[in-house]
Amino acid sequence: DIRGKRSCFGQLFRQLNKQDVSNFRITKGLRAWRTKFLGEGGIDAGGLYRELIYCLCKELQSKQLPLLILCPNGREQIGQNRDKWVPSPSATSPLHLAMYEFLGKLMGLAIRTLSLLNLDLPSIVWKPLIGAPVEEADVIDIDRLSFKLIENMKSMEPREVVIPGSVGKINYGANLRISGDSLKPFGVKKGMRITAIDGEDVSDAAETEVLITSGFKKNGKITITFAGRVTAEQFNIAFSETQFVIVGSDQKERQLVPGGRGITLTWDNRKDFCDRIVDYRKNEFKHQCQAIRRGLACVVPYALLSLFTWNELETQVCGRAQMNVDLLQKMTKYQGCSANDKHIQFFWQIMRNRFDEFEKAKFLKFVWGRARLPVRAADFETHFTINSLPASSKNPDGFMPIGHTCFFSVDIPAYTNLDIMHKRLLYAITHCEAIDADYGPRSIQAVGDDDSDDD
Repeated sequence: DIRGKRSCFGQLFRQLNKQDVSNFRITKGLRAWRTKFLGEGGIDAGGLYRELIYCLCKELQSKQLPLLILCPNGREQIGQNRDKWVPSPSATSPLHLAMYEFLGKLMGLAIRTLSLLNLDLPSIVWKPLIGAPVEEADVIDIDRLSFKLIENMKSMEPREVVIPGSVGKINYGANLRISGDSLKPFGVKKGMRITAIDGEDVSDAAETEVLITSGFKKNGKITITFAGRVTAEQFNIAFSETQFVIVGSDQKERQLVPGGRGITLTWDNRKDFCDRIVDYRKNEFKHQCQAIRRGLACVVPYALLSLFTWNELETQVCGRAQMNVDLLQKMTKYQGCSANDKHIQFFWQIMRNRFDEFEKAKFLKFVWGRARLPVRAADFETHFTINSLPASSKNPDGFMPIGHTCFFSVDIPAYTNLDIMHKRLLYAITHCEAIDADYGPRSIQAVGDDDSDDD
């Protein structure tokens, strides 16, 4: 949906983006719009609103929309943060920048109303939103191979190492190559060749020994320069087919400088080449993040954004990906049952010990239409309610749990054992996602004879 006409995000963008931004400056417990899904019978008492937010975040982190792409670590399945998404460097049209701005407005809305966005964005996105500088570590967090070429080139360079006088004797041969292990703690390997001591070039062992001795005596330390792995001529041959271009996170080639495709990497321009790669990587998502920040600042002023660290801003907008089951239990009340009932204890055992984080998020969506809990008890709009299911009293194992997303509640039969409850809950959260009960009968039906748990 490149133009945002069919997706939930695109339709919401086209309906709300040009409206007065004050509609987004609302407080906790209020909604910026009412949701109606075409062809479905759900009535929005809060559940459809949260369902829409969940759906548009899911669309953003997919190929359905052109705004976010899986980070290079995720695409290549290497390194950390494989689940993180980044802005697409290709999405630079006025329409796409307006969509990024709208995403920023939704982030501001999330901060104000605690309607959290289930997005997985890395520090390289969050830092520009608060005006913090992007560092090389932020780039490596999403693209472990981003600076591999630079690392290889630097390993070819001459290297300076500071050696304290306490190291004792330095072993090297007539060719000035290190022969012992005394410098190993400083990253100096056998075979590395000495070319200078404290900035003075050396060409033989005798001269080198004099400079080492005088340097230790005078300063208590010396700086040894070791030769690079290759000569300038060898470097030029090795990189004769490398131009001033780079492949971005979207796997598209871009010039590092105007006319970069016609500039070959050489020993003389290698440092400029490295500087431009670092600069490109740090600013690869600059235009997209600036647009997000503009939208965010429409709802939450710039001055307030600067008070957050990037981690705090992420938590305010998205909550935490890992569910705090203790907090959920603390914010739970019971209707027609009690915390001491056996099946209620089964439920909390499942939440803690059997459901993984993905299944916990699915359960939360089943009962509340959202994938993440508020961070603090004070941020809950309402308590989570576990209700009994009287209709199932004669045959509890034959009934399914019923979620009520508008009211953050679930009806749970008094299942007779842990395994049955686990199977019923897992089936419900996996296969019963639609909020569409209003067009059909509200009767509760037991599981039929042919609905076996067996394969």
